[in-house]
Amino acid sequence: MKTKIKCQSFFKIKYCVLQKNVVTRQYLNLKINTITMKNMKIVLAIFGKPGSGKSILSEALKWELIDWFGIAEKDIKMISVGELLKREVENQTPLGIEIKEPFEKDQLVPQELINPFVHEYLKKHPAEITIIDGYPRSVGSVLYMQEKMSEEYSLAFIKSSVPDDVAAARLKARKEKKIYERLQEYHDVISPSWNEIVSIAPNNSYVVNGPDDFDRVIRWILRHILVNAKQE
Repeated sequence: MKTKIKCQSFFKIKYCVLQKNVVTRQYLNLKINTITMKNMKIVLAIFGKPGSGKSILSEALKWELIDWFGIAEKDIKMISVGELLKREVENQTPLGIEIKEPFEKDQLVPQELINPFVHEYLKKHPAEITIIDGYPRSVGSVLYMQEKMSEEYSLAFIKSSVPDDVAAARLKARKEKKIYERLQEYHDVISPSWNEIVSIAPNNSYVVNGPDDFDRVIRWILRHILVNAKQE
């Protein structure tokens, strides 16, 4: 029995989606270079608990954009907010001095400091598509993005989801410290921000069930995000 395929067309982009949401190259005839990228700025915010594979997901998204959708590498910027803050602390900038204590204790940096910092960084380092790892991490930051950034950028949120035992095993393998404290902090402080995202941006929030789920959904997610951005 042959698998039935549902085919549609948006802006001269043809794509086919298997009924089980399994997208394969055989059926996907989508080259995003048929979309005019001019004046379209997209921010993909990567979300997830420690050890959930956020960095892997970020890299996978970047190379899928390049290899499958024809986006030039120069038009994609990847940002690790943790690395940016580390640089601020090491360089003893005014922000670095202010966040030094919570940052070195692996605590959340106050949102009233991190929100304008990330926003200003995006303005100073523009790209057609920016992938952010490590932001937002609080309900306040989610609301800030929606209120202050949604007019400038097409926002999408992608969550890398794995069970706690899988995340803990990965963190142990990396010899991370305070593993269970960090996971508890995620559930107490950071996880509610995902619930807020789903509440206020249900059509722009997506879940990937860890690296094993990448091939099944990543291209469908990116297709949906890019077409939505074109429609805005």
